[in-house]
Amino acid sequence: MDIGIRIKNLRKQSGLTQFDLANSINKSKSTVEKYEAGKIENIPASTLKKIAQALGVTLEDLLKEEIEDNKRYWQALKSFQVGDIRSLIEELESYNLPTSDKNIVKLQKDIIMGLVYQYEQIIQPLSKELLSDDIDIIYGDKLKAAINTTKLNLDAVENTLKIIKDRYLALEKIKGEYI
Repeated sequence: MDIGIRIKNLRKQSGLTQFDLANSINKSKSTVEKYEAGKIENIPASTLKKIAQALGVTLEDLLKEEIEDNKRYWQALKSFQVGDIRSLIEELESYNLPTSDKNIVKLQKDIIMGLVYQYEQIIQPLSKELLSDDIDIIYGDKLKAAINTTKLNLDAVENTLKIIKDRYLALEKIKGEYI
């Protein structure tokens, strides 16, 4: 559910009008209307805290869907795909690959390490800082963009490694037929 819709639903549940909410957070009624309609997407965290307080909920409750979406997405991405790619790298490292392919596998391994670093050192902390005063809600969208970019990079790495594996296995098969 969109944050604007959640604000609107919680406002109605608490019996407040848009005017009441606007007064509580020191904004105009038209600004609250824009929040609820999704016309203003980068609501500062400090304003979101005021909205949550006026609505009688915590900021975490107000943003829980965005936070949970990011957690679920990363858990699936980190545990499933990175593990599969690491297994593929280990398998390829056990093959007697040509030097050029060994170098490509090493490069792909370095890319994976970089993506895991990006997750652990940048994206994961940013998710936690999302609730701090100085981070705007727009970072939620930036976080999703970073996650999607990382997924595309992982897909590219996996495809590259599969090509190397398929080529190696095809060459081994040809060698076996001529021996």
